[in-house]
Amino acid sequence: MSSDLLLRRKLTLRAHGEQVIFVKKSRESLEHVLMKAFLWALYLPDYAPLTVELSIGDKYKPDVVSLDAAGRPRFWGEAGSSSGL
Repeated sequence: MSSDLLLRRKLTLRAHGEQVIFVKKSRESLEHVLMKAFLWALYLPDYAPLTVELSIGDKYKPDVVSLDAAGRPRFWGEAGSSSGL
C-alpha cells in the first residue's frame, strides 16, 4: 500500500471562474483525487454546474456529475474503474 493513501489532504482547484476543494480521503489515492479534479475542470465549460461527489438517489455517488432541471444526470464522470452500473 502506498504511503500517500494514508495521508489526508485538501487540494483547491480553480478553473473557468469556479473553484472546488477536493478532499483526499484516507483510503483514496492522490491519483484518484487528481483525476476527479481534472474531470471537473475538463467538462465544466460544457456541463456547468458540475458537482463533485454528489449523492444520486440512495445508491450512487458519481465522482463528477451535472444534473438537469429535473434532477436527472446529464453528465456522469467516474475517475477510475467502476462496476455494477
